Amino acid sequence: MTADPLQVSPDGLAALAGRCRELAQEFSVASLAAVESDWQANAAAVNRGMHRADNAAAVSAERMRATGDKLTAAATGFGAYERYAVHRFSRLPSHGPVST
Repeated sequence: MTADPLQVSPDGLAALAGRCRELAQEFSVASLAAVESDWQANAAAVNRGMHRADNAAAVSAERMRATGDKLTAAATGFGAYERYAVHRFSRLPSHGPVST
């Protein structure tokens, strides 16, 4: 089984960073409502579980935001390096084909 080569571009990295931020926003907005019940022990257990789920969602959202930031930085660095490489290659002397 052969995998296709990874194609990386500043636009692709920026798009992925944007998607990470969108997902982080969705996780940040979603919050579970507390449960009220005559069975207080059950309600308390459910509320503790929902609190833990909210905390996990908040941690996941923060990780997605951080990943988005890193991808944005990578896109910026990638574009800058591409421009630098083009500049360096354009300064190489042209000797034509090398004979052996």
